[in-house]
Amino acid sequence: FNRIGDTGAASLAEAMKVNSTLTQLYLSSNAIGVTGAASLAEAIKVNSTLTQLRLSHNKIGDTGAASLAEAMKVNSTLTQLSVASCIGDTGAASLAEAMKVNSTLTQLDLSANGIGVTGAASLAEAIKVNSTLTKLFLSFNRIGDTGADSLAEAMKVNSTLTQLDLLNTKIGDTGAASLPEAMKVNSTLTQLDLVDTDIGDTGAASLAEAIKVNSTLTKLFLSFNRIGDTGAASLAEAMKVNSTLTQLYLSSNAIGVTGAASLAEAIKVNSTLTQLRLSHNKIGDTGAASLAEAMKVNSTLTQLDLVDTKIGDTGAASLAEAIKVNSTLTELYLRTNFIGDTGAASLAEAMKVNSTLTQLYLSSNRIGDTGAASLAEAMKVNSTLTQLSLRHNKNGDTGAASLAEAMKVNSTLVIMTYNHGQKC
Repeated sequence: FNRIGDTGAASLAEAMKVNSTLTQLYLSSNAIGVTGAASLAEAIKVNSTLTQLRLSHNKIGDTGAASLAEAMKVNSTLTQLSVASCIGDTGAASLAEAMKVNSTLTQLDLSANGIGVTGAASLAEAIKVNSTLTKLFLSFNRIGDTGADSLAEAMKVNSTLTQLDLLNTKIGDTGAASLPEAMKVNSTLTQLDLVDTDIGDTGAASLAEAIKVNSTLTKLFLSFNRIGDTGAASLAEAMKVNSTLTQLYLSSNAIGVTGAASLAEAIKVNSTLTQLRLSHNKIGDTGAASLAEAMKVNSTLTQLDLVDTKIGDTGAASLAEAIKVNSTLTELYLRTNFIGDTGAASLAEAMKVNSTLTQLYLSSNRIGDTGAASLAEAMKVNSTLTQLSLRHNKNGDTGAASLAEAMKVNSTLVIMTYNHGQKC
């Protein structure tokens, strides 16, 4: 975030040729172009200490990428390279050729470029033979379903990649069908990011089939897609038999009451999932009740995100009953719902006996002074909660006074936000 241009980059490059201690150089968001990239590339050819180079948000383009690629063919120390810098298919092809022979790079971030189908295919060919890269970021490119097909074929034979990030690449259900086929045989990938990739119920079903047999994936991010109740049901069935997935993100989809019920049934028997995010779906009080029943018997879930899921007092009461007996949940997110004083009172009663929850987020609900008073009474006896958020509710000075009294005796709460963000 400076104004270093090609001349400045050239000066730094000259220094790098003789420097023997610098290991990290961050030059993102400067004004470095093709010439500056070429200068840095020449330095990388002879430098023997630099391990991380960040050049994101510059304009090095395909020509600059080609210069860096040539350097990577001989460099033996660089492990992380970030170049979101107007690179297209040609630049991706150059970098791919370098990856075929480079044996030290472990992380390549090519997010927010202009890489399309051809570039994805080039990178896929490189991944087939590369044996060191563990993380590949291709978010915000235009690889589409065909590009996803190419990457999937590579994943079938690659044995080192652990993280693949395809956020906002619009691979759709077709691309979502290719990747699961690879997941059925791949044994190294642990994290797959498919957020905002235009996946619907069909794509979710394909992924679900893969999850049933895959034994390495631990994190699957599917937020901001078109997955509805049917897709949620497919994923739920997979979760009943999967024994490795620990994080499942389904925020901002089209999941309703039925989908929540399906996921709840899976949670009852699943023994590995620790984080479930369902924010910005319309599960309502009924869906909350289903999840609450599951939480009564689940013994692994530690984080549940139900932000903006249309939950009211009834849903809060259901969740409260679950919290009374659940002994593993540590974080509960209920921001931006319709919870009022009655719901707050229910949650407060649960907090009096719960001994594991450490973070409770109730911002942007309908809790007034009475609800704040109920929570305050709970805080007087609760000994585990460390964070309580009540910002943007309908409480005032009276509620604040109740909470203040509770704080005099509570010895564990370290962060409490009230009304419009004041720290109490």
